[in-house]
Amino acid sequence: MADNRQSVLSMISQVKARLTDLEKAVNACEGDLTGYAEKLDRIDDKVYLLEVEILKMGEGSGAASPAGQTAESSQSSAAKESDGDFNIDTDKLKEDAEKAASELSEIYVESKETLTDLKDAIEDITGTIKDSPLVNNPIVDDLRSASKAGKFKRRRW
Repeated sequence: MADNRQSVLSMISQVKARLTDLEKAVNACEGDLTGYAEKLDRIDDKVYLLEVEILKMGEGSGAASPAGQTAESSQSSAAKESDGDFNIDTDKLKEDAEKAASELSEIYVESKETLTDLKDAIEDITGTIKDSPLVNNPIVDDLRSASKAGKFKRRRW
């Protein structure tokens, strides 16, 4: 397990070094960087999902929460507040709210990736259609105009 932890930490260091190199390359680049922010955003989303996954694995062991607090440090002596005859377990509510927020975040990230993929697919399709010889063909345009003007009658077979 220690070897796996060290391998993960080594990869994190390597990713940090790559990001530093990337930052230097961006600062030195004079060309158009359109689209690179979106690519980096996708990478950021994937890193965040890894973080959430690892945090979930360590929840039972007092590992750090996304806010940087351990499970023991977040508990207080006033873990339950009294509201008349009804007790509210604030730690349980807090855990449930954090879990729900994490799940919503994952749904958001996955939805964003799906929408990005759909957008790219639609752009590919529309690009293909725009380049089609049928789109900018005067004969096809004449047929469309004649059809709209009602010069053709539909036949039912």
